[in-house]
Amino acid sequence: MQRKIACYLTAAVTVAFMVLRTIVYCHPDVRIGVVSVEDLLIGISLAAMIAIAVLCHSKTACVGEFTAQTQPTIGWIATFGGAVLLMSTVLECICRMFPFINRNVFNSAVPNLYLVNNVDRYTMIFSILFGVLSGIYLIIQGFKWMSRSVNKPAWLSWMSLSPVLWMWFRLARYEISYASTIDISHSFFDFAVLVTGALFFLQLSKAVNAVQDKPKNLLIICALYASFISFSGVPLMVIGLIKGTSITSLLTAIVDIAIGLLSFLVAVSQIHCTNAAPAQKEEDEEEEQEEVAKETDASLAWVTPAKQRKPLDPPFSIDEKLPILEAEPQKPAQETPPAPEKPLTVDDILAELNKTE
Repeated sequence: MQRKIACYLTAAVTVAFMVLRTIVYCHPDVRIGVVSVEDLLIGISLAAMIAIAVLCHSKTACVGEFTAQTQPTIGWIATFGGAVLLMSTVLECICRMFPFINRNVFNSAVPNLYLVNNVDRYTMIFSILFGVLSGIYLIIQGFKWMSRSVNKPAWLSWMSLSPVLWMWFRLARYEISYASTIDISHSFFDFAVLVTGALFFLQLSKAVNAVQDKPKNLLIICALYASFISFSGVPLMVIGLIKGTSITSLLTAIVDIAIGLLSFLVAVSQIHCTNAAPAQKEEDEEEEQEEVAKETDASLAWVTPAKQRKPLDPPFSIDEKLPILEAEPQKPAQETPPAPEKPLTVDDILAELNKTE
């Protein structure tokens, strides 16, 4: 529940920053008492970051896998951001390789239009290199999310670090340029976009590649940071487009906004996973208890004597189940005729006489 509140707070702060940053851009001298609106924005953003960190902190909830419902949406945004990033990096490379191209059309994404020193040159080369790798990685990973593929090759795991390095080299170029000498109240959000984006991609790489056994809260926290910092610059991008900003700067702004949208969707998907985790855990525990009970009953069946049951009342008789057949009439028994008498002979008569004497 606390993480849902953090998500709603991020959305509210994003809308407020859109309005306030537009006011500051149109009226830079606006003040609230003795405090300028730019300083007030910095204070609000720091307070919002602290509140988001407190609300998202949990000792039990872990980072889960992306759900099947959110994977296609995250994949579309990652693919779009990677394609725009690849386009902007290629345009900047063309601008650096061919100096005769009109720089008002293809302007560099950083404030310094010309290279300051060798450090600036090397950071520019590495930022272009890792920008191309980052665009390719986001496109490939986006297609894997859209297709819900679980295959994780080793080379793609190493490529997941390219967005982190791309962000850090952008930050290095920003610090080398004259923009780092400007008051922090004017350049705070440009600096914060790079820092929060790098932290988000670092935590995303850990979660996608399962580097840690049980990652905790940093992915959601950094994702919400990057989302509201990046989205707050949408009105400024629209104003710059109306005024005729350069193509490279416009593409870079679109990439930052796409990264903010990607980070917000990742945070929402993680909040959905952590909310569904307790119910799934209870179901798994119930199933495990049922299996243990079945195994216990099966083991006791070998040692427990069979329970004596009462005989059926009335007892079972097969004659009651068979059909009754009619008996055939019995025939009367025939009497045996008496044996015929033998005729008396002389010897029989003499024998009878001797018996009488």
